[in-house]
Amino acid sequence: MDWQLRLSVVSLGCTNLIVIPIAVLLLTQEGIIKGKLVNYFYYIAGLFLVLIPNFLLAVTLPHWPTPADNRMAMARTYIGVKNLPAAEAQLRQALEEEPKNADVHGNLAVILLMQNQAGEGIAELQTALRIAPHNSQWRWQLGSVLMQVNRQKEGLAQFQQATFDNPASPDGHYLYANALMQTGSIPEAIDEYKKALQLVPDNETLKAALEKAQAAMTNGNTK
Repeated sequence: MDWQLRLSVVSLGCTNLIVIPIAVLLLTQEGIIKGKLVNYFYYIAGLFLVLIPNFLLAVTLPHWPTPADNRMAMARTYIGVKNLPAAEAQLRQALEEEPKNADVHGNLAVILLMQNQAGEGIAELQTALRIAPHNSQWRWQLGSVLMQVNRQKEGLAQFQQATFDNPASPDGHYLYANALMQTGSIPEAIDEYKKALQLVPDNETLKAALEKAQAAMTNGNTK
């Protein structure tokens, strides 16, 4: 990210302004201390003085919180005190700083949905998925919202895509099966419940859901 790149350049520059003169001083000790072994030691010491700070900075820099991370944390604080407009404002500011941050778009979508702004919420989720197309969390959320606004075919497609993206997720198969049950596609739902149970065979919730679906199948409640 741009801010990280600028910070890394400034930090490395400041570090090198301090470290390199010390390293050069150590490397020029040949005129003071005689002997190849001692000179070799100073050479290695100087090299490490230059490389180690730069290496540590390069390793730790990506883990520093970004301004968008800080704004998302602030937004969660506002959600905790039920100040949704303030949370939304924080996330919109975060988007101005990092417009390609999928998590910001996704979290903004959640805030919008909590304020009954389904249209804008769906648009933000779609944007998040264009940036991070394999994010199951946002795809499940989008599928749920589409089902709620009676766009069931589109909602099912989102849940199905999530199972393609992450076939080892029992949650994905379970949620897809639940969506299929809502549309009366019980045979397909049973298949998805079974796939989920293959991944977590001892899950009682899945067992109960499968039994319910099989009972509905027996009673002929299918499309």
